[in-house]
Amino acid sequence: MGYHDDHQDDDDDDDSTNNNSSTNRTSKKRNVFSILTTSVDLLKECKAPEPEMSACHLFSHVLLNLFPRWEDNGFAILAKILQEEEQDTADWYNDDDDHGNHVGNTQVTREQVDIYASMLERRIKKEPLQYIIGQWDFHNCVLKVRPPCLCPRPETEELVEYVAKDIRQMIELLRIKSVGSSTCGRKVRILDVGCGTGAIGIALANMFPKDVIVSSMDVSEDAVALSVENAKFVLGDDFTLQYHHPLLCSVREYTRTHLNKEEEEEEEEEEDRFANCLFEYDVVVSNPPYIPSHDMSTLTADVVEYEDYGALCGGQDGLDVVRDIVERLPEWCKGNHHDDNDTKGQRTKRPFPAVCWMEVDTSHPRLIQSLLANNKHVEYNCEIQDLSGMDRFVKLLVKD
Repeated sequence: MGYHDDHQDDDDDDDSTNNNSSTNRTSKKRNVFSILTTSVDLLKECKAPEPEMSACHLFSHVLLNLFPRWEDNGFAILAKILQEEEQDTADWYNDDDDHGNHVGNTQVTREQVDIYASMLERRIKKEPLQYIIGQWDFHNCVLKVRPPCLCPRPETEELVEYVAKDIRQMIELLRIKSVGSSTCGRKVRILDVGCGTGAIGIALANMFPKDVIVSSMDVSEDAVALSVENAKFVLGDDFTLQYHHPLLCSVREYTRTHLNKEEEEEEEEEEDRFANCLFEYDVVVSNPPYIPSHDMSTLTADVVEYEDYGALCGGQDGLDVVRDIVERLPEWCKGNHHDDNDTKGQRTKRPFPAVCWMEVDTSHPRLIQSLLANNKHVEYNCEIQDLSGMDRFVKLLVKD
């Protein structure tokens, strides 16, 4: 690869300590600033996605030990170096010599160059950054990421914020209701449908460690395994107190009833499998497969060539899984609940309606409204735009 070839003589130059001009040339050649700017040019030349952002993310991961403050994570500093094209960006970094206190002038080891070169090769092939790095920040959590599970995206972080707002209100109402009661009330029950990496459910469990219990499900064995890893990674060894082990099943399978007689005969074992499941969810949240099949060809190569097709495509109109979710909501969100601390098994009516939040295609809000026009159990509440101004999120209410 061109980038690696450009730096193959660095070790030879390192031995030329008696030649000041050679040493200076080598120092400039293998410092952070030089390698960063050269790699950006290479990514641009090879038409890799988002060259500046890609270089900063990948290089900051290679140079992780150079950035002691986790909140910086290196990305912002490298991005500023590119923006200003100067080497005096990180004045806070060191304090002794004139060169050490500038990240841009910091020398990069041959091992770091080799690691970075291999990452650049993968990015030139348009592999997602999340897969190359193997982890990604998502709503104050660091999640492990690997194919074929979908990469966490910024708009899904927005979804978490909207869900969290409703959860805060639910928690407060449950606390008010429990005043004067013999019990301490109960936790808000959440179901994450199509959990993937576990991003949504784990982020919510992390936000409300004492007030929610999260269940999740996915049709992919890879997703179930990865979400368990992430739950333990983020929430700790006792993660099951907040985040139940994900179920390997589809939306249609997650039921104690069946949609038709044929399905009932084919899935008798599934009924036994979920016989002890306590549905009674207050919140159902999902980032389901929602891209219409005719739009799949419009996706960029770093998405369609690497991420799971089944987790992206939602059928002809993108609503295949959404329809199944709507069908199951009345069963999943029964109105009367067991109190978490009531040993007598007493059931109480919740002081708020159950809600369902979904991330959807921009064409879906209107279609979902039509789908629910005559539904007696599920009501369309609103749609909300993402930060790009696209209709991206819908909120449904489940009637008791």
